[in-house]
Amino acid sequence: IDVTKIESEITDKTKAILAMHYSGVMCNTPAIREIADKHKLLFIEDAAQAYCGEYQGHKVGSLSDAAIYSMNTMKLLPSYGEAGVLVTNNKALCEKVKMYRYTGTTSDPKKIITNDCHYVSLNHKIHTIQAAMLIVSLEELPARIERRKAITMKYNDALSGLVKTPEMKESDHYALYAYTIAADDRDALQTYLNAAGIETKIYHLPLTVDTPVYKNVRKTDVTNARRLAGRCLSLPCHEKLSDEQVEFVISKVQAFYQETPLKANSSDELQHVGEK
Repeated sequence: IDVTKIESEITDKTKAILAMHYSGVMCNTPAIREIADKHKLLFIEDAAQAYCGEYQGHKVGSLSDAAIYSMNTMKLLPSYGEAGVLVTNNKALCEKVKMYRYTGTTSDPKKIITNDCHYVSLNHKIHTIQAAMLIVSLEELPARIERRKAITMKYNDALSGLVKTPEMKESDHYALYAYTIAADDRDALQTYLNAAGIETKIYHLPLTVDTPVYKNVRKTDVTNARRLAGRCLSLPCHEKLSDEQVEFVISKVQAFYQETPLKANSSDELQHVGEK
């Protein structure tokens, strides 16, 4: 989210600011908190991919009214099915969410009333066995984060100047869900890497605002999103990659730009792939 454009999008119908920490790179939470307070709006963090993140000394989830984390099997802290967590320090919101978690019903300590429904909702409870396994998996999370950080720094050192790499500030902490570059000749690069046996991903196409379900919703300025959607490519970046595999990916990206005209690091002024 581009914090310089938030206020221009606020209307009398706006209820909250929902910011997504793309690939685990945190956006400017202090600035968003200030805007939310100024306009009396809720600030919600989509922290699905941002485990243990920190921006300007503020930990992920610490400045918002609520933050959500995904424990999908692809995430940094994966469940063995589908799971997620919402955290908040707002007691009223917490009680309301607890009811949304179980078909909108209240919990009766005496077990006399079991279906006192206040809201329309689904059944969103995590299975107990999933929760138990996730608690154990928490012990492995720091090591996973460190390994992904090491791979990220290898990529950044080797690919900077060839493609636009995520900007990693020493003062902040990241737990990258995906390593996403922005590159000219993106489609050709993906084809080249695929031929070498390297799987890559192009996420978020089409953009949400272009999908059929939102065709009648007011369109807004998503210039940065459209530009990045045509340039972004996610390279392999997970804790099970060996150093040799990382070097192989690097060598193939370098080889591609040695064989094609170098345009990749042209006039892209984004601070990092996750910011805007």
